[in-house]
Amino acid sequence: MSHHYNIPHSALHTPHSGELGALLEGYREEIVAAWVRLLAGLPGSRFATLPVTELQGCLRDQLIAMAAVFRRDNYGDLETYLTNNCAMRVAQGFDISEVIQGNLLLKDAVLPIIWREVQWEADTALRL
Repeated sequence: MSHHYNIPHSALHTPHSGELGALLEGYREEIVAAWVRLLAGLPGSRFATLPVTELQGCLRDQLIAMAAVFRRDNYGDLETYLTNNCAMRVAQGFDISEVIQGNLLLKDAVLPIIWREVQWEADTALRL
């Protein structure tokens, strides 16, 4: 059974969307490295069993897709990418909760960069 969720435009677009997209693009490799470390550190994670280069490539592709959402305000491609990525991981034997948790760890990989870049503007950091 396939689910399709329509993400409201207002949920993704803010006056800071372009700035967030630029941060994701500009710090891509740092974010990917942090995200890999977070995934590998999950207790009993199947992510830790993947070759690092495969995990890095997958996460890099996902980050590129997400940055495009914020830079071009086009989230249809991201929804398709994430749906396909989740389905692929489940087919590889991942539990869907682990896949979702892995996607949510992106926030933990990005937050230090946001705080570092806009440390004097707490309101901007919170919106990003």
